[in-house]
Amino acid sequence: MFTDPPRQVERIARKFDDTRIVDPYSQIQLDQPSAASLAELMAHPALQAELQSVGMPADATCPTKEPLDRVKAALAYLPGIRNTATSWRFFRILNDLYDFTEPMIELSNFQALADTVSAAHFRPNWAGEVLGDKAHIDIVATNLQNRSTALNSADAEDALGVTTRYYLDASSLLSHKNYSQAAHKQAPKPGYVSHLHKTLGAAPKSFVHLNRLIGSWLDNTVNGQVQFSNVRLPMKFRFSPPDEFTIDQLLDRANGDVPLTDDETHQVVHAAGWALLGWHHENRKTVQILATGHSPFQPTSCPAMMTKLFQTFSGATFAILSGTSQLALNINHLASHVPNLAQVGNSNGGFVTDLIAREIALRLQVAPSSKTSAFLSHAPSVEWTYGNLQIVRRGLAKALSAMIEDDLLHERQVPQILNQILNHSPRSIYGLA
Repeated sequence: MFTDPPRQVERIARKFDDTRIVDPYSQIQLDQPSAASLAELMAHPALQAELQSVGMPADATCPTKEPLDRVKAALAYLPGIRNTATSWRFFRILNDLYDFTEPMIELSNFQALADTVSAAHFRPNWAGEVLGDKAHIDIVATNLQNRSTALNSADAEDALGVTTRYYLDASSLLSHKNYSQAAHKQAPKPGYVSHLHKTLGAAPKSFVHLNRLIGSWLDNTVNGQVQFSNVRLPMKFRFSPPDEFTIDQLLDRANGDVPLTDDETHQVVHAAGWALLGWHHENRKTVQILATGHSPFQPTSCPAMMTKLFQTFSGATFAILSGTSQLALNINHLASHVPNLAQVGNSNGGFVTDLIAREIALRLQVAPSSKTSAFLSHAPSVEWTYGNLQIVRRGLAKALSAMIEDDLLHERQVPQILNQILNHSPRSIYGLA
């Protein structure tokens, strides 16, 4: 019997099976890399948000409740989100990893599914099977806070079954959430310098001292398996350097128990951010930046100012997760001629097939393929790493197929492109060995 050959999109998607993948931005916890129960699998923030959007009470799946009760509480609301990309990822996980082929989880089948998920969690090498065998992951980089707390953390890394690396999330160093938020703009904010003291081991007494303390902290943290930093830039971070004299005065006042105003505190935060970027420049390290693209203090519509920032810290590699389509477009264009800049994704997630297809097609047509990393899972478990990869797989296949149809690419080039943006580029951008 004759059958039609697979569509071009399907042929491209199948080529993923021959590509080993690097995931540089995971949230997997090494002490528990897989979901222990169906309730844990359903606790993904995106899935919970959508269930609540169709009426599920926020406390229906409270972690203090029994796992089976949490699942039962969500069943009535699952049909209401069955059309979404998040639901598609969830059910793809159930189908591919647990052989669950029913169209919906119901009272008649949820107990058997829950037993299957729990049994898989306790199966030896389950995490390695999912990551290495099914998702074809070679390297995963997760938050340093997710490192195993066991006496020998290497045992947990070996159990994961793939090469494990870490990144330092330095966002807390620059976070305005570390001090009180009063309604009035000029309200006293006494806590930020105290927070620096707690984080860095000493209270910074001057601009130079602040730089030295942050440099020492990063020296002691970003080394060995910890290979790059991740930071969410504060809304008031500026693309121009801080004034050393002003920072000296502010730190002197803060150390003398004189409260700083909101604006004054943000100037110290800005100085800390400038010191952080300076260290990455001096040590030729990568800093991944989660950029909102909305701040009036960061004129992202002005390529010249952004270029000046990247040139000031030319020794660092900037991997940008853009928060808006306009910022992404500007970063893509800048990446085509700024050597130390890469556009690696969307800071708001964006695990939707058509969004991925459009974004990847734009990146590949504007900047060299060495300037992008096509898969950052953001995943809290190995199962969601697999699920997120499946939708990226579809989006990438659609993007490359469209480029072939527009005569921008030949199908013979697809394996090379996939290997570049899923393996070689993330290794190079993030310094992952």
